[in-house]
Amino acid sequence: MLNFNGAWRFSSPGPIPNGVVGDFRSFIEKITVQGDAKQIVERFKAAFSSDMGRSSDLSWAWTDLDTSMKSAAENAPVFIEAFLSCCADLERVGIAVPDTKLINSVLAKHDAGYEIRLPDLVATDGDAPALGATSAAPESNLREKGVKDFFISYTHADKAWAEWVGYVLEEEGFSVVIQAWDFRPGSNFVLAMQEAADKAERTLMVLSPDYLKSQFTSPEWASAFGRDPQGREMKLLPLMVRDCQPPGLLTTIVQIRIVGMGEGSARKALLDGINQKRAKPSVRPPFPGAVVQVPHKDFPGPSTVATKPDFTRQPAILIPTLKLAPTDMDKRRFVREGFSRIKAVFEANLRAVSQQESRIETDFQLTTATDFRAELFLDGKSTCIARVWMGGMHSDNNICYSEGRQFSPDSCNEILALSQGNELQFHALMTMGMLAEENLLDMKHLSADQAAAYLWQRFVSPLGRQ
Repeated sequence: MLNFNGAWRFSSPGPIPNGVVGDFRSFIEKITVQGDAKQIVERFKAAFSSDMGRSSDLSWAWTDLDTSMKSAAENAPVFIEAFLSCCADLERVGIAVPDTKLINSVLAKHDAGYEIRLPDLVATDGDAPALGATSAAPESNLREKGVKDFFISYTHADKAWAEWVGYVLEEEGFSVVIQAWDFRPGSNFVLAMQEAADKAERTLMVLSPDYLKSQFTSPEWASAFGRDPQGREMKLLPLMVRDCQPPGLLTTIVQIRIVGMGEGSARKALLDGINQKRAKPSVRPPFPGAVVQVPHKDFPGPSTVATKPDFTRQPAILIPTLKLAPTDMDKRRFVREGFSRIKAVFEANLRAVSQQESRIETDFQLTTATDFRAELFLDGKSTCIARVWMGGMHSDNNICYSEGRQFSPDSCNEILALSQGNELQFHALMTMGMLAEENLLDMKHLSADQAAAYLWQRFVSPLGRQ
């Protein structure tokens, strides 16, 4: 649920432009191709209008959706919230949806007068009442006073991890304070950091070897530790993103470990870890011990009763463990997570190289949720340019990579397809043996991280020829 002026829920500040309604419907059409179309349409229909029952078939579902969207469009903030909320629900089950950046671009294109700044929806046209203009819930009052759910403590080397964590937490409705987003030019860095650490409900450490070596991070986590030295309120949460050995007091605190995980697994581990409820599983775990077999003892005396063979007794292990082939949904989810990892690596690396090398400038454009373009300029000249997208070359489960300025849906320079067999891995189909990575890696069995590293090296390889 978005935070906005509570009065807007009962008295509409104005309708949403028809152009936004049309673009959001186009988004829904693209979302439905990823799963059960009718179920997805029913979800959106219920989000826009809870009064409408289920439709008899897909055709009527689309018609009813149009009706519910038209009705909901009379209240712009509620309309935006309904669409975003449904997208968030679908994303949790592995379906790709437009992100807030893309949604905001639609709102801006049609002068809707609103912008999503998670977890808030703010008015941008000056006509609608400002956020918090009326009395708000206690949680909103806390935010107005500067109290946040999480302060994210990290070093520059882990900036990409910190921003990913912050984004995930805000998507789930938590408020965060993070240096990259909240400490603006002109502010006192030391005072801002101290205030953030003191006022946040909990401090989340992005734990890595660089974090442990930094001389600036100790005061950040020490503040949370001092307020909860026994860990009863879980004020301090270490999130290990790279293998390291925490020293001293940090060894006593249970960590959330996401080292080596794909994005979907890492997101689940993060959200499960910050949950302060008891982590009891919903089903009984399998018995971890061995089945006890009591050996049979023959009677030492003469047998007086004819015995029959006992066919009811069975050995503890009848057959070897059977490997389960991944389902179509498992494959699609793996490809989506792989694409998300590749996108994250390109975004983070482009930011990093532009900060490290003054001669380099970069540009990253997310065309859709499953299609992005990256470009690197050396001394102002476009030197590296590529497009990466999901679902090309006759398969929804392919990730395609194309270099150069002419991008065609019918051609590419590399295809990451699913490997053969029961293991979910990528197979690079068009390797040429020109990069060191191609000789070091098994190009027929790549993890998502390895695939991301390989495509990045392909992307920047023109720099080596300068």
